Amino acid sequence: MAQSKITPSQMVGIFVLAVIFVPFLTILSEPGVIKKLYVIVINNIVFWIVAFLSIVFGFYRKFSNPETYTWLEFPFQILAGIATVFTIYSLFFFTTSNISDIEVWNSYVVKAEYYEKWTEEETYQDCDSEGHCTTKTTIIHHPPEWYFITDSNEKKSANRKIYNAYVNYFLNEKEKKLFHSGQISIGDGNMFYTVFNKKINERISTSIEHDYINYIKGTETLHKKTGGNVVGFESLLLPYPRTYSSVYGKINFDRVIKTKGITVSEKWIKNVDEQLDISLTTLGKEKQVNIIVYLANTKSEAFTYALEESWINGKKNDVIVLIGTANFPKIDWVSILAWTENEDFKISLRDNILDLENLNDSNKFVNTIVSQISLPDNKGGYVRMPMKNLQYLVSDITIPLWTNVLVVIFSMFLSWLVSWALINNEIKNWRKRWLNGL
Repeated sequence: MAQSKITPSQMVGIFVLAVIFVPFLTILSEPGVIKKLYVIVINNIVFWIVAFLSIVFGFYRKFSNPETYTWLEFPFQILAGIATVFTIYSLFFFTTSNISDIEVWNSYVVKAEYYEKWTEEETYQDCDSEGHCTTKTTIIHHPPEWYFITDSNEKKSANRKIYNAYVNYFLNEKEKKLFHSGQISIGDGNMFYTVFNKKINERISTSIEHDYINYIKGTETLHKKTGGNVVGFESLLLPYPRTYSSVYGKINFDRVIKTKGITVSEKWIKNVDEQLDISLTTLGKEKQVNIIVYLANTKSEAFTYALEESWINGKKNDVIVLIGTANFPKIDWVSILAWTENEDFKISLRDNILDLENLNDSNKFVNTIVSQISLPDNKGGYVRMPMKNLQYLVSDITIPLWTNVLVVIFSMFLSWLVSWALINNEIKNWRKRWLNGL
């Protein structure tokens, strides 16, 4: 018996769906990314020009093929064209306009999960072009999966070793029986889990990177430091820290950065780092904040502008406590870098740290930072500036000329391909059979 085959029109449909949806899998995982890309794309005049050309081409194909191109198919032509243009532009803006950035979310692990492997038998009908069908079965093997989940609803993939580390720390592993439709394996396919049930100071703190759209980073002129502020300070400018792995997964982040020439004990650094981590298990979610302490071996407060230029004022949720200390623990000067419209916060935090006079007491230093951030918004506490407040910069975000040319060429080709598939599909035959049956 002849088996069903994919027609050329169906192949085009699969290709178009892949072009539209598959690329989004890389950027849809982060909240707010698509929404901000939408704002950027619709403010690009070339997007509307290409979308208009796709619509015009749809009308052309309809009137040049009135019998084989139906009005019912016309909306598919338009939607496929516009969706494709939007997708391609979103990817180009995300990858070539320098708007993609990484921020660190801080929280703590509340649960770890392990899903056993299991085997599924799937039954389906395989039909040929004449409607003759054969029942077939296929075996699907589902591999084991491990995850850990934070209080900020971050669910991150793990492995057996990481999961076992949480089991050994939480000491309360339980099993949950799961039902899987079509399961043929016996004694597996269940979930095991362990949850946090300890004191606050025993939390496993997490620092996890997330993609986001940075309007300031992407703009060509406004609000972007492009002067020569780094001149003379090159040796003091260090890379922005990134997260790294531990026995509990990729959740570690070094909060204390020091330049060469600063003599500070590892005990002081470790205590500040750990105390900030514990505080951020709560503040990270409540205030949407990430704290970094930057110790610079210079008496020149002009280094503030050098770091602003190098780090583009930090990430959108950063509070960077920049301290000039040519002779640690003495404090020479303090600057606060943060995306906030609450200037009282930055001024108060700076003055409170200056009042310490030195950094001998690491606990007092951490408490000064945490206390100011924790205050209510109307009393000088930290308030993160929403990215939408910088939406006026969108019109200044551009992509290379070659990308616009490529979008026009590809969208026109895809419009032709979609229209060809619609003209050569079987909708017209279904319509004729339906009319003959009336």
